[in-house]
Amino acid sequence: MGCFSQFGRGVEVDYVRSVKWYKKAAESGIPIAQANLATMYLAGRGVMRNYERGREWLRKSATQGFAPG
Repeated sequence: MGCFSQFGRGVEVDYVRSVKWYKKAAESGIPIAQANLATMYLAGRGVMRNYERGREWLRKSATQGFAPG
């Protein structure tokens, strides 16, 4: 759901909504959602830019073997 809101696939672009869905999935342990949430924090989209939280979510994702690319 987060990617639909982030990229406007069938709905209007809404970064705040994207963060909501990415966070829900990331907290459930889904690595791609963790990486996507990290990028939102690093870019300051839908949330205040926060490099520390961005790195934290990237580490969680990487620990599970996910490498964005």
